[in-house]
Amino acid sequence: MTADETLARLEQLERDHRRLRTAVRIGGVVLLGATLGVIESFRESSDLQRYGLETHSVALHDRSERRVGLLGALDDRPYLQFRDTGGKERMFLALEGDGSAFTLSDHEGRARVRLSVKQRGGIIEILDDDGKRVWSAP
Repeated sequence: MTADETLARLEQLERDHRRLRTAVRIGGVVLLGATLGVIESFRESSDLQRYGLETHSVALHDRSERRVGLLGALDDRPYLQFRDTGGKERMFLALEGDGSAFTLSDHEGRARVRLSVKQRGGIIEILDDDGKRVWSAP
């Protein structure tokens, strides 16, 4: 290869390099613009930002990853449940067909106190180990 051929080849490589560098810069700007556009359109139309979080249930876990709380829906009725670290249900609050119910349970997960409110009125119950009513009002 002669000196003139080497020089011509070197000039061609430099031109190709400049074109490639320009194309990469233009592509980077286009990609950046498209990314920013997508982010902006998502931010503007995000239901989460506008209306809050919507989901079917939310679980609360302690530091040991045990589920200790749950907010959800059972048969299309919302409820809130808390469990102790042993997994036993200790508190349950739910909407029922014609009212609401609140239950407190002992360390074994057995319901001990129940407060219910229905269309016809409310009732407070204290239950024994077997779940039988030992006191109620009214």
